[in-house]
Amino acid sequence: MPNNKGILILFFIVIYIPLFLQYPTTNNNQSMVNLDNQGFDYYRLVLTWPKSFYFTIHGFWPDNFDEALADCRDNPAFNIRIISLNLRESLLLHWPDLLRGDDINSLTLVSREWQRHGLCETPLRHQNAYIEDAVMRKIDLHLSRTLSEAGIVPDDEVEVNVADIRLAIARDILYTADNSYPIIKYVLNLTVYVTVNVGEILYFSPLLNRHVFPLLLLIKV
Repeated sequence: MPNNKGILILFFIVIYIPLFLQYPTTNNNQSMVNLDNQGFDYYRLVLTWPKSFYFTIHGFWPDNFDEALADCRDNPAFNIRIISLNLRESLLLHWPDLLRGDDINSLTLVSREWQRHGLCETPLRHQNAYIEDAVMRKIDLHLSRTLSEAGIVPDDEVEVNVADIRLAIARDILYTADNSYPIIKYVLNLTVYVTVNVGEILYFSPLLNRHVFPLLLLIKV
């Protein structure tokens, strides 16, 4: 087993979201998934904090438990022209191209996610509804605040125990205010990837390595 400590340089939070909780959107596009006809089991929201940046969306993927979904359709193509100014500003903040960081490259990044993963929704929502859903879920998690309140901040000189990351997230997302009993919000399980230096990963997703347990597995009570 790998060492449980490492310099916090980059980590991913992978959140598996059941379909029974949906967010409304700010326009009249279809925003809800029809649960009677959905062709997938859950959404996988992947957030990342690369060195010198902050939490951003890495991906928002409809997926199945028994088979990964990707490249499901060729159409409709992503249409940059119908992205409103407000939505563009949200993308620059929450789903940016971290290396280039400008409006066009961020939209190109989201366009690729839509073509590869967003089109796997069944029934298929409007592209703007898909984007707004991902952004609202990321905002609702407020992971930066959660970790900061637990004393966990990016620092090349400070070692962070992965168990502390797990506990901080669990307390905020999965427990009541007085920590008296677990509640089910909208998370099936969480997985933390922690990358230390180049190419060394301390924790792997259970989807990639069945011998490593997910960060949290919720059981309905």
